[in-house]
Amino acid sequence: MYQTQVILVLHLLIDIIFLSKKKGVVIDERNNGGGSAADYMIDIMSREVVGYFNSKTESRKPWTTPMAGIWGPKVMIINERAGSGGDLLPYMFKEKNLGPLVGTRTWGGLVGTWDTPQFIDGGRMVAPRGGFYDVDGNWAVEAEGVAPDIEVHQTPKEVLSR
Repeated sequence: MYQTQVILVLHLLIDIIFLSKKKGVVIDERNNGGGSAADYMIDIMSREVVGYFNSKTESRKPWTTPMAGIWGPKVMIINERAGSGGDLLPYMFKEKNLGPLVGTRTWGGLVGTWDTPQFIDGGRMVAPRGGFYDVDGNWAVEAEGVAPDIEVHQTPKEVLSR
């Protein structure tokens, strides 16, 4: 896993402790260039409360088990600049029925680029090394992206006016 992905997951875990006290969450996944953190993020977002521990702390508020998760409603914002792992995160979010996807269809570049050998001079190139298929054995996401449940376009004029 890349160092930036590890940092992203650590930030997410820290945020989850804070977010578990919130009533819901909006995940802004726009412009996600990818990586291997989607499955970790979905694991946490799909957790369900299975019980409580009584607490003798000052507030007497019971602790949930699992201890951290996002228990309330969730919505994910996506766009056409999200690809690779940025395609996988909304795909998994949708497959797990975690909430609606809002925005525009993702890029559709969900391929693995692992193990691309270096050139003899130390340079590199990136080439697809593996494609993604669903549990039924069908090619999925590649060249089609993940469609939103609610389509919302953000025009350049709107972006520049902020």
